[in-house]
Amino acid sequence: IKEKCHALNNRGQLHGGILIAKSGEILYHEAFGMNQDNVKNQHNSSFNIASMGKMLTGTAIMQLVADGKLSLDTKIIDVLPEFKEQKGAEDITVEQLLTHTNGLPDVFMMGLGLDPLNPTQKTHEELVSILKDEKLKHKPGKKWRYTNSGYVMLGRIIEKISGQSYCEYVDTYILKPAEMESTGCGFGAGGAASTLMDMHNFSQALLTHQL
Repeated sequence: IKEKCHALNNRGQLHGGILIAKSGEILYHEAFGMNQDNVKNQHNSSFNIASMGKMLTGTAIMQLVADGKLSLDTKIIDVLPEFKEQKGAEDITVEQLLTHTNGLPDVFMMGLGLDPLNPTQKTHEELVSILKDEKLKHKPGKKWRYTNSGYVMLGRIIEKISGQSYCEYVDTYILKPAEMESTGCGFGAGGAASTLMDMHNFSQALLTHQL
């Protein structure tokens, strides 16, 4: 793997980093090429992890489930009553938000000029306000369709249930316990910035039941 990475790097075809670990032991960790700002990547370089940030949201939701504050069968209208007027939304559950089977349209594919990699454009509350007036793409639970909107909704549910902002919750109950010192929280659907070592720490925290 090292030889292949260096060969690609020598041809200018590899820009990023790689970390391989087994049973908690790091076997290989190296950075290559340049980042988007034309700065040489280092071992501790930060990358936008895009939709991998959904893992933080999913972890937060399952923590709330484990604490008895929520269940996978909870209907979204029980937490977000503004969806009571949306036809079909009364049947959407937390599990369907997690598994992309909710039928919600993707808020970032609605021609609104929103960037899913930029979590500062609008709050979860503002994005949810947009979604509550949109028609479902299919009946909840009947089809799988990838959509960022489910995780936007989960981000708002985390805020409503915990009484904290999404970032406050994620920082307190995920980033700090997992020793992800170089990671920002992003928002419900992703957009966080992290390092290879922080993502390794996250995986180890999950595997050893620290979260």
